[in-house]
Amino acid sequence: MINDGKPCEMHVSFGGGPATSLTIRAKPTSGTLVGARSPVAYTPNPGFVGKDSFDVQWFGLGFGPNSPSHNLRTKVEVTVQAKSDEPAM
Repeated sequence: MINDGKPCEMHVSFGGGPATSLTIRAKPTSGTLVGARSPVAYTPNPGFVGKDSFDVQWFGLGFGPNSPSHNLRTKVEVTVQAKSDEPAM
């Protein structure tokens, strides 16, 4: 992502429906994570360039009697580039 001060949104769905909640297991060290369900928004700190990561556990409702509630734990790694590093179009 390009560090232009805007957030990057992430969406997670289970069986066609969005994740209904999340638990942040490890916060990003060089940015903020905002959201209580899908989507969640990561915003890098002003001037930050490099790799950042965070660990979240997503939860979603099952669909039908044979589909229990779902959860997915994932580590997300984000590479943040300076605005001047933006590829030319």
